[in-house]
Amino acid sequence: MLAMGAQSRLFTSLASGSGKATAVVVCAVMLLAGCGGSGGSATEASEPVIRGDVTTTSSLTVTGAPATAAVGTSIALTSAGGTGTDPVSYATTSTGCAITDSSLTATAAGTCAVTATKGPQTGTVTFTFTAATVSAPGRPPVPTVVVGDGKVTVTVAAGLKGGTPDYYTVQVHTDTPSYRNLGTCTVTGASGGSCDVTGLPSGYTWVRVGARNSAGWSPTSESGRLKVVEAGAQMWLEVNFTTGIGSQTGSMPTQIASTPKPLRANTWKPSGKDFVGWAIANPAASYASDDKVVWADKAIYSFDSDVWLAAVWRDQPVPGTPPAPTVVAGTAKVTATVAAGTSGGTPATYTVTAYAASGTAAGTCTVTGASGFCDVTALTAGSTYTVKASAKNTGGTSGESVASSPVIVATTVPGAPGLTSIARKTGTEVWVTFSAPSSDGGVPITEYTVTSKGPGGRNVTHSFPAQAGRVTFVGPLTQSGWYTFTVRAVNSVGTSTPSNATRYFKA
Repeated sequence: MLAMGAQSRLFTSLASGSGKATAVVVCAVMLLAGCGGSGGSATEASEPVIRGDVTTTSSLTVTGAPATAAVGTSIALTSAGGTGTDPVSYATTSTGCAITDSSLTATAAGTCAVTATKGPQTGTVTFTFTAATVSAPGRPPVPTVVVGDGKVTVTVAAGLKGGTPDYYTVQVHTDTPSYRNLGTCTVTGASGGSCDVTGLPSGYTWVRVGARNSAGWSPTSESGRLKVVEAGAQMWLEVNFTTGIGSQTGSMPTQIASTPKPLRANTWKPSGKDFVGWAIANPAASYASDDKVVWADKAIYSFDSDVWLAAVWRDQPVPGTPPAPTVVAGTAKVTATVAAGTSGGTPATYTVTAYAASGTAAGTCTVTGASGFCDVTALTAGSTYTVKASAKNTGGTSGESVASSPVIVATTVPGAPGLTSIARKTGTEVWVTFSAPSSDGGVPITEYTVTSKGPGGRNVTHSFPAQAGRVTFVGPLTQSGWYTFTVRAVNSVGTSTPSNATRYFKA
């Protein structure tokens, strides 16, 4: 064994070496002497302690394919390597780039740097996005045209060739040679859809459709030559077809004129359907799920049967809620006038219900047609009522309207007023003084009428507000002689019998 002084000199010599390995060797040599520090136990001295930082190295990579893609392409991001259980997150600070659910997209050409992070570990990769190649849309197919009242509803779709459309423009033209534009509408979106051109005059019409995107316009497609004339319950559709229009070649063969053929709308009508109009369409054309198409006689309409005529029907929508009825009180009844709401289908009937002030239904009546009036009878005289209405057709029943203004049901017309005096006011005017009748008939008096019968037998009547008293009766009191005056009272039921007659002599 080394003496204590020798041990000390050896420790100093070893400690003067460089690096952690030297320190570890020193500790290894000094273990028996308690290298763990002064005062340590034998147990502690038997357990080596390594002091200092521990560095663990690993790599994290982020990938995605393709490394070069067109703008709008979605690139799925993946990562590999790294240690630990931390989740991986992706981020980019590049302009025009976005990451959603581990997928990278770009809205502009350029490079996108993506960083993957997993705890303290990171990885970076760069992708290149190039401008997308856009070509002009191909020619759309022949549009489907439904002719309505002063309008056409046009349905368009994308062509078989060319780029994706951003929107479609529909133009309605007069017949040649003027070919004047009568109106336009626009359908937005790649797959197409429908729009209306309204305010059209009667006469021959053509419908023209073109598709557009950032690269330019497509060639245009055209419908057949259309003319709709309505006369009563009949509708005539006169069509001159041009076959081949809308094909990708753009050819325009000779026009084929059909013979005008009357078609009765009610001949085609299924139960519970509304007539939409006549459609010019390819047999493969699709219709909305609520449209029912009944094909007419196909044989006469097209040389090569690629354009057909159809009557289009739509399931009848439930009427909208009607507005509050207009109500007039009568003798033990109210007369209610109803009209259709601003939305929904056309009403076939209305149910009108009168409600007492307590809210209890007191009676009903029915109006047939899109509008009209009916009487709710057997009501209590002198009582107040409001009226509501609901509309119905084969599609269903609307909600009930809001209540009408309250009205008081009368028993009869007012009693006769009392005429008390006639006095001169001017050369052609007189004062007429009268009193109210003893009975107003159960409802308020709305006005009084004063009638004068002159020397020549001519009657003149003036109306005055519902307040008894003195009123001015204005001529023509121009002839000399006797004038006879009477007064009547008016309420919602009717006009009273005349008052006592009073004579007045004009000198």
